[in-house]
Amino acid sequence: MKLKIILLITTVVLTNACTSMSMPTANTIAGLPTVKFGNAAPLNGEYVLYFPAGSPIDTQVTFGGNLFIKDDTKKLSVIPKQDIYVYKDWLSFDKKSWFNDKEKLKLNLKLALPGYEHPQSGHLILRLDKTE
Repeated sequence: MKLKIILLITTVVLTNACTSMSMPTANTIAGLPTVKFGNAAPLNGEYVLYFPAGSPIDTQVTFGGNLFIKDDTKKLSVIPKQDIYVYKDWLSFDKKSWFNDKEKLKLNLKLALPGYEHPQSGHLILRLDKTE
């Protein structure tokens, strides 16, 4: 069964708990190197992660455990319709105006595993929408 999943920088954008909440200046961010998703990040220092419009964002989903004879892993891919720049908890669509990611993104996660309350195929839905 192939899962349909919408994934857009979830790990990078929404789970960076160690980031400072004070907004960086535009000059600070403008002086940082920009790294395209999939390329190596600088070994030392900070950077802006760039997800270009039209380029796939791949991730793997694994379902398994010691309850099963066989685990399964699927590669899933989504394609952003516009450029996305990420610096820690900050997000931009033009690399000029920056916002806290929670101001501009809405995350909806649904998981239903087969069982008594859901006696059919399971599903995982991850939806990440831009808010206006």
